[in-house]
Amino acid sequence: MYRLLELGLVSRHASLFRKQGHQEEAITFECMNGWFDLIASNLQVVERYAELQRLEIEVVDVKEKFGLLRIYQHGGDEVIDRALDIAELVSGCVCEICGGLGSVSERQGWLHTRCHLHQDQDAAEHLAGSKQGYIDSYAKTVALLLWFFKEHSIGWVNQECLGLGGRRPFELLASSEGCEEIYVFIRRLDGGVGV
Repeated sequence: MYRLLELGLVSRHASLFRKQGHQEEAITFECMNGWFDLIASNLQVVERYAELQRLEIEVVDVKEKFGLLRIYQHGGDEVIDRALDIAELVSGCVCEICGGLGSVSERQGWLHTRCHLHQDQDAAEHLAGSKQGYIDSYAKTVALLLWFFKEHSIGWVNQECLGLGGRRPFELLASSEGCEEIYVFIRRLDGGVGV
């Protein structure tokens, strides 16, 4: 990831990076620019939850592993773990180069997540445009589903949902429209309105 993007995330979410004396120069994000919005939205979820619950959390590593995003932290609780597990699932649907909808595939023995336009492209210096609307929509939707489904959150996002047209929620979380669809669906469930 471009260093300026990394530094922006570290400074915007400083409470998550400086627990053990981390300086901005001490952490690097070992992934491409396409996951910027997904990382930003998850840091927003984690930071807000940590503030509300008065938890000490330190993000120690952000990287791509086996074609998926991994965010490692010290501290927190099972809700934080679930939020970051959801991020890992969603990353398999977001092109790591451009941030568009993608899927995990194998190329020359390596797993990567790419859209159809970047499927055969090696790592590239591509600056994906940040979408604050997506960041906010993802953050509010994941916060709601963690609250509503609690310990069943991971199972729910990973199974086909008839109320969402037979799609798996983690796939929908890769776009603003999908986040909004899930948000409305959960609010309807919470209000006792079945689909």
